[in-house]
Amino acid sequence: MSQEYFAVKISHNLRMAIPVMAVGDVLQLQQQEVTPIPNMEPWLLGVNNHKGNLLWVMHLEAFLGLKFTSLINPLTAVVVRSTQSDLDNRQIICIVKGIEDVISFDRRRQRSLPTKLPKRSKSVLAGYTRHQGNTHVVLDPLKLFAVLNPDFTATLAHSA
Repeated sequence: MSQEYFAVKISHNLRMAIPVMAVGDVLQLQQQEVTPIPNMEPWLLGVNNHKGNLLWVMHLEAFLGLKFTSLINPLTAVVVRSTQSDLDNRQIICIVKGIEDVISFDRRRQRSLPTKLPKRSKSVLAGYTRHQGNTHVVLDPLKLFAVLNPDFTATLAHSA
């Protein structure tokens, strides 16, 4: 049972596979298009007006607890959305290092995450896989939104 994923580069040596159904748009943003919000986590860069909606902008490398490099213009980003329900339209803009390609792999070949990963990384990743010589960690969008907003999981359970 093969599934399609959108592959992005998170850091110099880390790639991520995001379920294709969870990818809204691919963007190029200038830093001045992100409005900072005071007193937020350092990985939360601010908000951006995306198609008339204010979306949070997250530095994905920093969020995952990885040693990150400074941002340079233009920012490459992927809009990640929840895929649980048609009633739910949660989205977040994730800054990445680069866009790669759509890849397919069998979810049964997905491996468990190493124990040495930062706690936050383990809480949003479903595992990892090897594809064409590269290792890709697999993002679970529902877990991402549950970590960002713990009420998200309860809201989904009540709407089902």
